[in-house]
Amino acid sequence: MTATPEVILASAGTGKTFRLAGRFLKLLFQGVSPDAILATTFTRKASGEILDRVLSWLSLAIHDKEQLADLRKATDCFDETIINEKTCQSLLTQLIPCLDSFNVRTLDSFFVEAAKVYALELGMPTGLSICEEEEDERLRADALTKLFSQTKPKRMGSMLFHLSGMAPSRSVHDKSLELFKNALDILRNSEKDAWEAIQPGKDLLDVANFSTLLEKLEEVAVPVTLNGGPRKNYRSNKEKIISFLTEHAWKKFLNNRIVIRIRDQDNKFDGIDIPNEWKELMSPFISHAQNSLLGNLHARNSALCEFATLFRDSYQELKQRRASYRFEDFPNALADAQKLAENKHASFRLGRTIQHLLLDEFQDTSVTQWQVLKPIVERVISQR
Repeated sequence: MTATPEVILASAGTGKTFRLAGRFLKLLFQGVSPDAILATTFTRKASGEILDRVLSWLSLAIHDKEQLADLRKATDCFDETIINEKTCQSLLTQLIPCLDSFNVRTLDSFFVEAAKVYALELGMPTGLSICEEEEDERLRADALTKLFSQTKPKRMGSMLFHLSGMAPSRSVHDKSLELFKNALDILRNSEKDAWEAIQPGKDLLDVANFSTLLEKLEEVAVPVTLNGGPRKNYRSNKEKIISFLTEHAWKKFLNNRIVIRIRDQDNKFDGIDIPNEWKELMSPFISHAQNSLLGNLHARNSALCEFATLFRDSYQELKQRRASYRFEDFPNALADAQKLAENKHASFRLGRTIQHLLLDEFQDTSVTQWQVLKPIVERVISQR
């Protein structure tokens, strides 16, 4: 009866708790100490169900042959000399006095414990507490107010201008808070270079050339019908295009039907070939609009990265000062410091050596949580 690394694919309601409890019991019957097994879930209810299943299974199997058969099936051990009424009773007797050493818990509680162990190294106060959402909202609002007051107006104005898509609004404070709910996670899970991946476009028309080409576009002839009158679709689209270019409405310009045809080298519009003069005039405007949008996006990314970094620092400073944290702060801090990657020290500081790891709902494990768990997983697997 040997436990090997195993991945179980199962949807909700298909017996994952059954399998986890069976795996836990299998390890216990092999003589593994309960404090050497870390079984993690995402809810307290689920962790309670696993622990209840382990204890109740052993208790019922002592007197119920059907439960004993289920236990053998769950542990994948049908050797009656290993799992029988007496061995179940013996194991239960050993476990009851040491229930406090069971590591069946939520991921959050494991990260909180680990962070408290490394509080000084992580720059966290020893008397830290977990704050509720309402208190955290006040923390974020205070952090943003502090950021606004301590940043030079010119620098702040430039960042807000680009963050707003060059269309600033009055509700800056509320929109900034909403933006940073996602921006902090993106900042954490991305490299600095990623924010510079989109570079500002080149080959922009200067003011003189732009004005000259726009004047030529205003004068360009509109194709006529067989009756000699101007084609309405061409005339109306020409007016729209000139308006978009004058207003620097680059997205609207690039989404114009004639512009799309020219850009995609589709020479037909309104049942006729697009005149060459139209195509020659539109091409530099298309390139200019595309490069202008790239420049705007680059400026917005740079502003978001800078603003999010400043906000994160202000937010973390307030958290530390008030000793008030959210659950997600603990894996973030541990991932940054890579404290659990220090194998020998982690085992000593946590007061246990984790030899077996049971992860429930692995697909819901975040990138940051996995960064903390990965060295533990690698160490467990290397011992097999």
